Amino acid sequence: MRGPSLLTGHFLSLTLLVTVGCGGSGSAQAGSERGPCYGNLTCNQGLICLSHLCVHPAPNDGAAGSGGVAGNNTGAIGSGGASGAGGAGENGSAGNSGSSGAPGSGGASGAGVPDAGVADMGNSDAPDAGVDVALDSATDTDAIDATADSAPCPGAGCLKPQQLNLPGATCGGMHLAVTTSELFWTDTAAASVSALATTTQGFSGGIQSLLDGPTLIAATGRTVYWLNSTSKTIRYSSAPSGSTLFTTLYEDAHAMRLSAGVQNRLYVSQGMAVRWYPGNGTVATEESGVPAAVAFDASNIAFAVMGDKDIDVVSLAVNYGTPATCTAPASANPSVHCSHVVTAQSALLLDTLEMANSRVIWANGGTLYSRPADLSTPAQALATTAFGGAITTFVLQGSTVFLAEDGYIEAATLTTMDTATVLATGQSQPRSMVADDARIYWVNADCSIMSVVR
Repeated sequence: MRGPSLLTGHFLSLTLLVTVGCGGSGSAQAGSERGPCYGNLTCNQGLICLSHLCVHPAPNDGAAGSGGVAGNNTGAIGSGGASGAGGAGENGSAGNSGSSGAPGSGGASGAGVPDAGVADMGNSDAPDAGVDVALDSATDTDAIDATADSAPCPGAGCLKPQQLNLPGATCGGMHLAVTTSELFWTDTAAASVSALATTTQGFSGGIQSLLDGPTLIAATGRTVYWLNSTSKTIRYSSAPSGSTLFTTLYEDAHAMRLSAGVQNRLYVSQGMAVRWYPGNGTVATEESGVPAAVAFDASNIAFAVMGDKDIDVVSLAVNYGTPATCTAPASANPSVHCSHVVTAQSALLLDTLEMANSRVIWANGGTLYSRPADLSTPAQALATTAFGGAITTFVLQGSTVFLAEDGYIEAATLTTMDTATVLATGQSQPRSMVADDARIYWVNADCSIMSVVR
């Protein structure tokens, strides 16, 4: 198979995540009698979802109306018979129609538990490994119902997150990447790479399983790259399944980011250097620290440094002639073609970094900062989290930065210093945030992949 063509497109970020686990759901299988409901609050044929368990409908309720749609708190029109006495069930599932008489007028509005932000997958089939269908953009734009969340959402702009997957009994170490048509993710514990269509042109399904520690991931167009951490190999796939070896690394990798349109390269922080592939060229080496998250524009590449807790920047124009050497801030040895954007960041977020308008953007504790890559002016604060928690992930889209602290998804503009605005609540340790033109996506500690419209 020919190697992939790295097409012109977005700069796609890779973030490193802590490994999280998910427990099993009991002895009964999901969708079966007395088992948990599927993530879209449906069950196998002949069963209904009540109190999040699959049970047989009561005998006097009549046959279920065929037009019902789960998750919107309103019964759908029955296909025949007098309207059922049972009405809509919990979470607004379809009303039950009677066995005879005039066409049913539909179930009454559901009076059960409000939709708690679980995905409306757009059909009633049992999802296949959490990647059953494309997103239903009409299901998650309504204002959040505070009774369905773990905390009230301040302000009128809050959204109800949509859950996009059904975490398995074994999950953890998940990383996301997004293109214009698919959301891709790795699951280290499940040893798999999967995709979910975000448009009708996208693909949903498992790309490859039984992998050896898939972690970092990047994507452009229909091609996805990922790191198998155990074998230190990067593989890629341009088809719905299978993969091809891209390159083999000889040191542990800490971050990966795809340049589609600058130099058509995959930048990898590995060992004590930042390298680019194909070609195994060296961008920079660190004297004492370990490079982590990478960000770049057409002129510069910046990277966070573990150990030293600083951010270094290198000119791409200079670098392609001579690799840079970045020394520690207190070192007696001068750096070569490398400058310190900021040093001694006590709570530097090491797995996320951005660049915009020739400025480097980073998080330290609960504050976002920026500074020009040419160091012409000092660093300045851009935004703080709404509740003072440490920023766990962020992503830049145009003049807006989306960020997270434990419990909350938030947004801020890059033009003024202000407290971030809350978009969603009830999110546990959000990580690996990515965004496309319509949505933002992230992973919670329980391995759930969540999304809200931008």
